Amino acid sequence: MNRFLLQGKPYGRGSKKQISFEQHSCHLTAQSLTTLSLCEMSAFRELVHFLDPRISPVSRTHLTRKLIPEMYKERKEEVINDLQKSKCVAVQFDLWMTKKSEEIFSLNAN
Repeated sequence: MNRFLLQGKPYGRGSKKQISFEQHSCHLTAQSLTTLSLCEMSAFRELVHFLDPRISPVSRTHLTRKLIPEMYKERKEEVINDLQKSKCVAVQFDLWMTKKSEEIFSLNAN
């Protein structure tokens, strides 16, 4: 199977595999609170190539200009719908700073 993968052409920008990979990369970045530069790190790119050489790793620019805004819009609509259906909501927030003095704000509604 590895031989087949190595011989295959790269997935196109609009292919299901490429789109799925980009969405998963976006979710990984958002849910793990990792730096956006993760996708540009050589170790990450090597891992992607090892798993499937036909996938083009997502760029930081593509993440910040297209994927994250799209995910934000989808999630915002889901949250608004969930809140509108709720009778009561408990809200919790937290604020802290990273070692690099970056401010992080977290808001949770249950």
